[in-house]
This record gives sequence, structure tokens and C-alpha cells, in this order.
Amino acid sequence: MTGDLREQVLAVVRERGPISGNAVVATVRGHRADVLAALRACEAAGLVRSTPDGWKAVGTTREPPRNHGHGVNAADPSGRGLLIGLEAPACRDAEHRRHDWAMPGATVWICGVCFPP
Repeated sequence: MTGDLREQVLAVVRERGPISGNAVVATVRGHRADVLAALRACEAAGLVRSTPDGWKAVGTTREPPRNHGHGVNAADPSGRGLLIGLEAPACRDAEHRRHDWAMPGATVWICGVCFPP
């Protein structure tokens, strides 16, 4: 199994997840056993996980976790929720700054255009 195959499998799961193993095999060009081995290698590396709905990429959800409150918007924090001293988001597009948000207890701002709450 090549690293390239793992990257292809990971890209498919990130783009289409949750997705079944059979659907990953159908999407990625390669032998079934190699594609499934790449999927298991991604799981072992903590990049994907198996859920009842199918394979899902780890840490790529576009929704805030359900056990947290709503994020705080940087442009309109309503006075009380302003999170001062947080690190800048990875996205450096100045046009996106008014959409930044953060979860309570966060250490960095999240770009609201690239990753909407």
C-alpha cells in the first residue's frame, strides 16, 4: 500500500463521509484489499473512524460539537461573550475576519467562511 493510496482514501472520506467501505472501494482506483487496508491504516493513524453511518474523517466536522453551546461571533459577540487573547485563525484572508467564531473555552478563532459554525 502506498501513501498515495492512503491520501486518496482519506480525501474520499473527508469529502463524502460518512461513507461505507464499499463506496470508498468503488470511488478509489485500486484493488479492494489495498483500498480497505489503506482505510484501516487511516483509522490506525487516527484520521478516520468507523461510525454506524459509515466512515468519517476525524476532526473535520463543520458543526460545533453537540455537547457545547453555540460559538461566539467575533463581529457581534453581544458584549458578554467576547473572547480576548485568542490566537488568530489559520485562514489569513482579511475578508473572512468578520465571520470568525470560537467555542467557549477555545484557544483560537475559527474562520467562519472556511468553517461555518
